[in-house]
Amino acid sequence: MVLEGDPDPGPFAAARPFSPGSPLDAWDMACVLDAVAETADRDVALALADRAETLLETGDGRDHDILLRSVTLLLARHGQVERAVALADRLDPDLSVARQAEVVGELARSGDPGRAEALAHSINDRWAQDRALVAVARETARRGDPGRAETLIRSIACRATRARALAALVELSEPSHARRLAAQAVVLGGWAPVLPVLERIVPRSVVVVADRMMS
Repeated sequence: MVLEGDPDPGPFAAARPFSPGSPLDAWDMACVLDAVAETADRDVALALADRAETLLETGDGRDHDILLRSVTLLLARHGQVERAVALADRLDPDLSVARQAEVVGELARSGDPGRAEALAHSINDRWAQDRALVAVARETARRGDPGRAETLIRSIACRATRARALAALVELSEPSHARRLAAQAVVLGGWAPVLPVLERIVPRSVVVVADRMMS
């Protein structure tokens, strides 16, 4: 697939032969977007997003939501949050809030956790907002502000989600602090959220936990 007008179509230019009777469809375009999401530079990403939006307007409707999700996340990953949210709002309301949470996560991972946090607080579904705040807290801690990350986690309503968020911070914390976070996660959500990271901070602890659960 060659994007007319782009300086470099990249390695996917000849990935699939197209004939006049077999045009690019929504599923194909979604696969392209997902394949290059992590590697495409901003100009190529926006060029692909333009073509994807055209396909959403002119296509036959098959796999519409699959393509809509892919282009929404691609735009968020490249900082185009208003455009991404506008696309997410075109989904069924029950799906839209989940997509908004994904957009927030991608925006945080792209390097703007502050803006992602503000967007998370505008999500009017509590489950989706909690999910978004987990991603924001993780990226905030990863970028050197663990105190702010813990403050965000305390605003998460669901105890189980708060436990998973605390467990995510364990991997990013010094051992003594990580143990405290792990203990808080256990109080909130039991052992399950912290088991994947427990062995790193307390060697052989998983064996002890298993023995106690079996006794």
